[in-house]
Parts: sequence; C-alpha cells; structure tokens
Amino acid sequence: MKRFQVSVAITVVSILCCVASLIFINDSKNCYSRLLEDVYNNSFSEDTSKAKADLDKFSKKWEKDEKFLMIILPHEDVDDIAFSLEMLKEYLKSEEMPEFRAELKKATALVKHLWEKEVPSPVNVF
Repeated sequence: MKRFQVSVAITVVSILCCVASLIFINDSKNCYSRLLEDVYNNSFSEDTSKAKADLDKFSKKWEKDEKFLMIILPHEDVDDIAFSLEMLKEYLKSEEMPEFRAELKKATALVKHLWEKEVPSPVNVF
C-alpha cells in the first residue's frame, strides 16, 4: 500500500509541474505578444523612440524568462526568438523599418508557436 501512495504522489506532483509550466508558457506568450504588438504599432510613427522603448521592455522580459524557458522548452525554439530579438535591435538601430516589421511579424509567430507546440492537443499527440 505504501508503494501505491508514493506512486500516486509522484504522479500528482508530475501533473502539477506540467500544468504549472503550461500556465507559465501561456502567460509568457500573452505578455510577449502584447509587447511585440505595441512595438509593431509604434513602428509606424515618425519617431521610433516609442518602438525602441517597447522593444527594450520586451528584451528585458525575455532576458528574465529565457533561462527558465530553456529548461522547459526545446532550445531551438528559444534560440530562434533570441536570434530574432537581436535582428530586431539591429534593424531598429539602422532604421530599416520594412525589414524591422517583417522580423517583428516573424518574432510574433515564433512566440505564438511556443504555446501551440507545447499545449496538449490531438495535433501534438498524434
């Protein structure tokens, strides 16, 4: 009976860890998407300082979460977003706005893909 209780406890802890990581990924995705949308909207103004400020917010949030995301997500996905962030910074610095907006759309798609790839769904199971 003791072994059964231990195995049930381990199963419950495992499920709770999975649920907690999914909640973190979803919350992060929502926050990142919102920040990137703000950057995109501000990229159309003549003054790119608001876009730069919003990109800095995204960058700080990303740097804060990146280490933990590396633990719970495939490294390729996290690396793709980090590389895209570096490209965004360079495009904004050189004020190449069409390329900046295209890379921004790519980064947004990569962020949304994090959740779609991890959520338990029939597409991901089969």
